[in-house]
Amino acid sequence: MSMSKIAAGRKVPAFTATTTDGSTFKLADAKGAALVLYFYPRDLTPGCSIEAQNFRDLQAAFRKAGAIVVGVSRDSCTSHQKFITREQINFTLLADDDSKLVRVWRKVKVDGHAAQVLEEARGL
Repeated sequence: MSMSKIAAGRKVPAFTATTTDGSTFKLADAKGAALVLYFYPRDLTPGCSIEAQNFRDLQAAFRKAGAIVVGVSRDSCTSHQKFITREQINFTLLADDDSKLVRVWRKVKVDGHAAQVLEEARGL
């Protein structure tokens, strides 16, 4: 799926991607929930690790808001598994060679970003 086909506030086309355990995640799996797809450049890097920790630490609040958080990068499932183990990530990571989105944050300040996304998810 091309990012140029997706815009904030518009319906996301159906997609599938591979999860860390090798299963397939489908957009339909999140039906009825606000799906927060957060894209990050690379597993096991300082900034991406801090952001993953922030999303991890806010999982209960995201669930209470009716949101499902899914992290997406182009890294392999093997790399994702190492990242999950090291950072004790408690949400799904997808290995993706395409791009998908509802809202884009560019030039993210890592500190406070997960909380900012939570506020957006509450409004979906």
